[in-house]
Amino acid sequence: MAIIQMNSEKVRLLANSTYVVETAAGSVLVNCPPETLKALLAANVKPPKIILLPPDIPAGQQLGSSGFVRLGINYASVEFVMFANFFTGGLQRTRLVTVTAAQAQRLEMWLQETIQGPTDPALYAEYPWLQHECAAISYFPPMGRQLQVRDFADIVSLEENGGDLGSGVTVRLADGKFEFLENGAPASEVPTEISKMAAPLILTPPYPLHRQEITLQFVGASDGFDPGGITTCFLAYL
Repeated sequence: MAIIQMNSEKVRLLANSTYVVETAAGSVLVNCPPETLKALLAANVKPPKIILLPPDIPAGQQLGSSGFVRLGINYASVEFVMFANFFTGGLQRTRLVTVTAAQAQRLEMWLQETIQGPTDPALYAEYPWLQHECAAISYFPPMGRQLQVRDFADIVSLEENGGDLGSGVTVRLADGKFEFLENGAPASEVPTEISKMAAPLILTPPYPLHRQEITLQFVGASDGFDPGGITTCFLAYL
């Protein structure tokens, strides 16, 4: 069977080197830079429940790149897609797939600090009240407790047999590509290389703003020579 290339009926290229791959196990999001959730919604794509993240790049190989970061942009910014699946998708968990076990451990640590704050009390130094603030913010009344990473995500790695996506679908890293197989047969592939600088997402074409669209102007009824009148003028931004 021939490999299905990018932009086929099974692989959709979105903004900033982000791909959505359709499989028998459901949609798979490959790469997750900032604003990915906006890009998905703008393209009328339901946030996938599986996110495949890029391999680490050694520091010094590419300017402004190391680990998940390419040209200064973190391609493992999974939080908003993960939160969308949980809070608007009926508390559904997102499967986060990394290449290596070390990546999976780093990702879990980052998400833990994002959701609950640092777990080591010593890191709060002389601000112990901040730990209580973090606990209060992460409390989720429907569950009656603080939220944990495991509530939002299942983090696995290809290195530790995490490439089995279910329904006969597997993914593997080979020759600089993620290869998707269905029942052992090649189905689609996407490159792992990210060489283009990510651009801000523009959902609507820019147009000039008129002052009256965003402000109200207040003009005093008197003049500068009247000591008893109001001369103040100002703009109130809406």
